[in-house]
Amino acid sequence: MIMCYSKARGFTLLELLIAITMLVIVLTTLYGSYRSILTRNPWIENEIQSQEMARTCLNQMLADLGAVTLFLSVNISRRNLRIRRIRIA
Repeated sequence: MIMCYSKARGFTLLELLIAITMLVIVLTTLYGSYRSILTRNPWIENEIQSQEMARTCLNQMLADLGAVTLFLSVNISRRNLRIRRIRIA
């Protein structure tokens, strides 16, 4: 039995077409993802700004409420309700 080996090395046309097709599919998918990120970017920035504004408002409210301390001392004696001290610091 005689076997004949070719010394030519390389890829066949079919292998090249399959590789190029696979590359095009991958690049198309990546490009679609990239475009969707770019179109959603302004929406994401608006959401981040809204959340930062809400966080700032809540922090200011917490600071204001923490600065106000209200101490009430109540005495009840014979139908008399008396508030002794109110301190706002």
